[in-house]
Amino acid sequence: MNLVELQAGSMASRLAEVVNRRVGLRSADALRKVASSLACVEHACRLAYVERMIASSPRDRDWVDFVERLLVHETYFFRHGAQIDLLRQDILPRLDAERRQAGRPALVVWIAGCSTGEEAWTMAFLARQAGHSGAVGDVVPVSILATDLSEKSLATARQGSYDRMHGLDSFRAIPPWATTYFGGGPDPKAWVVPPSLRGSVRFQCHNVLDAAPVVDADLVICRNLLIYFDQAANTQAQKNLVSALRPGGVLVLGPADLPRAGGLEPIGTHSATVYLKAARGM
Repeated sequence: MNLVELQAGSMASRLAEVVNRRVGLRSADALRKVASSLACVEHACRLAYVERMIASSPRDRDWVDFVERLLVHETYFFRHGAQIDLLRQDILPRLDAERRQAGRPALVVWIAGCSTGEEAWTMAFLARQAGHSGAVGDVVPVSILATDLSEKSLATARQGSYDRMHGLDSFRAIPPWATTYFGGGPDPKAWVVPPSLRGSVRFQCHNVLDAAPVVDADLVICRNLLIYFDQAANTQAQKNLVSALRPGGVLVLGPADLPRAGGLEPIGTHSATVYLKAARGM
């Protein structure tokens, strides 16, 4: 390895450490992506670029653009069908019964790491027919805050227009009971979120390593994000997720995620598990 390669590796390592600390990406993944990104910067400007990124604020435009290139944006409607069924048939009706008993106007839902919004719109749809086998019944009132670090993904989510493509597109996992709703529309090449769903969802830029943007939430969902984090970041993120829940609220993690925060009780079925936050005094 020559001097230039050593210098490039050192610069990438320094910047990867900052990415890990600020964003949570595992060191190996961060280093690989940072090195790939730095390779696009002219060699004579590379050191100055690294120094500028290290000294930048997380809100600086250059830093935001740099991090955007490191993020993963994979998502689709009705991802992880077993969890969707559990939410639809059990969790949402259960939480709504508690809401009505407490006299609260709507369920508070936080979706962390929402990417381009498919999961948020899926949840809004589920709330319109929770507990009803495919038929639209009594609406469960929800206030959904969907957050992500990627401003580019959030722009797509807010627009709410999704192209229909063959293969691995946003519609690859639509269950039979929802095909009529998601299969029709005036444009055969795209599906646009209808006005009936838009009023219940808002989107916000947020880093899951920062303090939670909501309190006393009934339901917090963070799936397929923490798999990219190292142990320390994963633990911190889960603490923030749990802190957003009211006692008796429910946390939904990705199937590959293990709970790291205390005070959680696993509930669910043989094919899907979610976590109940212990009530005060337990």
